[in-house]
Amino acid sequence: MPGCLGAPSFTIDGKTVLYTRDVSGYQFDDGRQLDSRIHLMSLDQKDTLDISSLKQDGTNDSEPCISPDGASIVFTNASNDGSREGELWMMRRDGSHRRRLVPSGMQADWK
Repeated sequence: MPGCLGAPSFTIDGKTVLYTRDVSGYQFDDGRQLDSRIHLMSLDQKDTLDISSLKQDGTNDSEPCISPDGASIVFTNASNDGSREGELWMMRRDGSHRRRLVPSGMQADWK
């Protein structure tokens, strides 16, 4: 599959994996990504859901972390040209209700 893959993590029940993939297929040694999106893959059925379909064009979603109850995902969204710092966002597990939490932040974790 073309495009950079990253940030794999499992849901608490171990039935789903959360990961990022640059769907543009762009690959370069400097690590730049053009359209990184967050995906959920069911390990039972092997189906994949792109939950970043509502993100703004020209940005990357990265570093996702699923909530302890499995209902929400916190992640970083940043411009794909590196012109601004990342912002901390949250959305529901299905990709709906995206909202910015912090205008300058990254790599959040549920505690």
